[in-house]
Amino acid sequence: MPPSDSTQTTGASSMVASGDTSASASESTSGAQTPQINKWGMLKAFAFRLLITYFVFSLFRRQPAQPPPGAPGTSSAPRALPSVNMFARGTQIELFTYLSEHQYFDEFDDSRRLFWHQPDLVYGDWTGGPHGDGSFTKQGVIDCKQFRGLMNNGSLYLHVYVVRKGFTPNPSDGNRYSAKYTVYKSKMLTRYKRRRLSRTVNLLTGQTETHPDLIANASTPANMTYLPPVTHWHPNLTIHMVDDHTPWVQGSVPMPLDQHVDFYPLSNEYYPVVFLNDYWNMNEDYKPVNETTPTLPISLTFAPLSMFKWQLYAAQASRKNWFSNILGDINLGGETEDEEEQDTLKVSFTDSFSTY
Repeated sequence: MPPSDSTQTTGASSMVASGDTSASASESTSGAQTPQINKWGMLKAFAFRLLITYFVFSLFRRQPAQPPPGAPGTSSAPRALPSVNMFARGTQIELFTYLSEHQYFDEFDDSRRLFWHQPDLVYGDWTGGPHGDGSFTKQGVIDCKQFRGLMNNGSLYLHVYVVRKGFTPNPSDGNRYSAKYTVYKSKMLTRYKRRRLSRTVNLLTGQTETHPDLIANASTPANMTYLPPVTHWHPNLTIHMVDDHTPWVQGSVPMPLDQHVDFYPLSNEYYPVVFLNDYWNMNEDYKPVNETTPTLPISLTFAPLSMFKWQLYAAQASRKNWFSNILGDINLGGETEDEEEQDTLKVSFTDSFSTY
């Protein structure tokens, strides 16, 4: 679900802005060249589609009937009971998002870290918001000076808290804080990416449109394909709350959904799934962060998500680990080396399933 362009004004003041870009544009060559078939790329794309199909259909397969307790060949240990979603549909909730250089967050008392507080949300609401689709958007600019290491290959994390109405995520707020009714997720917004060096120029003009920083010169080693990794940034992220009330049984949630369902065993409940989605961010749109980018734009969208679409996104997220481990095609940040193929696949999905 690509983030909306509209801005919801409710919440904390913006901290964030647009930076200069140094994209590695493709050089133009004279004359049309006959495209060559990339058999390896076709194989990877085919394997990815098979993997998604397997994950989706495995979720709809009927589980084998469980024998009654005490039946021959069964264990006498008590069986796990189905759990219920801790938040019923229609529960009033509030959203808090914080930005920090640290993976683990405890800076609640620093007001500069709060980027967005959205009250008066309703879990499972598909008609609220300024567009009538249940979504809310917060746009702003990040002042990189607030995060000392960000312009020097540092990291920036988003910390997301969803609480019941009237509560806060700050443990120091006494009775207004409830660990049980606080849903938490975090994600590193920055990515460490290598940029490919260019060694070709236009045959007619002898020039190239590639950024000067990405052009190999006489002193560049012949076997050097990429520049050292640097921090990159993309402004868009969607915070999804999955509108689903499946009676999950702890230990029996199918892959890859089991990585996202957290249980609260004391009351036989599970937390509503908060899924931080950046799937629709094109790899080519990530820009390097350095001294030329004192501010960075940011756009967060909060929106509901159906069970079916969550399955697809979860399968795609696990796909990165599968390809890294099985095919050995490892790149920084868990991305496959041929990022152009990923963007092509996303474009084809957008054209075929525009409602996603």
